Parts: sequence; C-alpha cells; structure tokens
Amino acid sequence: MTLSDDEECLNKLRSSLLCKNIGLLKFKSSRTLKIDYVEALLNWRCAKPLAAPREEHLFVVADVLGHIHDVIQDTSVPSWLGSVPSNFGEVSAGTIKADEWQLLVMVYLPLPF
Repeated sequence: MTLSDDEECLNKLRSSLLCKNIGLLKFKSSRTLKIDYVEALLNWRCAKPLAAPREEHLFVVADVLGHIHDVIQDTSVPSWLGSVPSNFGEVSAGTIKADEWQLLVMVYLPLPF
C-alpha cells in the first residue's frame, strides 16, 4: 500500500514541524507538548480544501477593451502627464512602454472599474 502524494506531504510537514524548536506553550490547566500543536495544526489543515474554490467571471474581452478605450478618450489629464494609445490592446497600438503601463494602471484603469 503506497501513500498518496497528499499523505506523503503531510508526513513530511509533520516531521519537519516536530524538528523545529518552537518551544512549549503552557496553559493553566495542563502542559501542552509540541506534538499536540503539530497534530492540531495538521488536523485543522486536513479539514480544509486543498485549493480555493474557483469563481468563474464571465466577461467579453472586446467589451472590456471597448470600455477602456472610451475611458482613455473621454478622460482629461494634464499635459505633463503624458498619454497612452487610445486603441490600447489592439495590434495596431503596438507594444506600450513602462511609463504608459504606469499611466494605465494609476490613472485610466481605476476609473471604469
């Protein structure tokens, strides 16, 4: 009988935690050993799902890009701020530079979202 990958990982975690010098935490009623904490931690982790549930967000990329294009065209910014291609995301816009990415992230993208 072979161990599954999950059980093997938990066994490695258990042995690695037991080797750590975390010291003893004392409660008023009784003395608690490190093994008690390791077991409690592993039991808690085993009760949790292995991965977070995936939430599916359905959206159409063309609609989102169209909305971003509208925001870029309709937003008034100071002349010293620079500009980004109004057709951002299209092949004809080319590759945008680092300062243009910064403007998109800091100025234009927060507005529609």
